[in-house]
Amino acid sequence: MSMTLHFHPLASFCWKALIGLYELEIPFEKHVVDLSNDTARADLVRLWPIGPM
Repeated sequence: MSMTLHFHPLASFCWKALIGLYELEIPFEKHVVDLSNDTARADLVRLWPIGPM
């Protein structure tokens, strides 16, 4: 099973997750969320109905 991290590069809580994943050498895919892009925002809302990160 593959893990995907949906993150924004300026969100510090995302960096904390990245650091932990890299330290533990857990394989994962990174997906940058661009909230200014309507398609990317719709994809995020589909995964996280609350919407904001």
